[in-house]
Amino acid sequence: CAADGTVILWAADGMQHLRRWQPSDGAVGCCCVAFAPSGRSLAAGYSDGVLRQMDLSIRSGPPTVSDAVLTHSFGLGVAGHAVTTLAYTGGAEYMFCGTEDG
Repeated sequence: CAADGTVILWAADGMQHLRRWQPSDGAVGCCCVAFAPSGRSLAAGYSDGVLRQMDLSIRSGPPTVSDAVLTHSFGLGVAGHAVTTLAYTGGAEYMFCGTEDG
């Protein structure tokens, strides 16, 4: 993820660009990402204290390069504190996150 908020997914073999997602709400400062155990969604934590979850199974545009679709966006009640770490449990029942203020 990047300082401008962009999240890009690359194939490890051959470095093919698979997905690109730029938050439509103007978010900047992507700090961390975590894949759900199913591999179908990706969560990203941002410097504004908001966690955004994208559905990677919904495609738009060409079949090899498409944007992920935002499915959830919620503030963690820590405005001004960046979300710096994310982790799903093995069955994806829960997601844990940490912020820069601890």
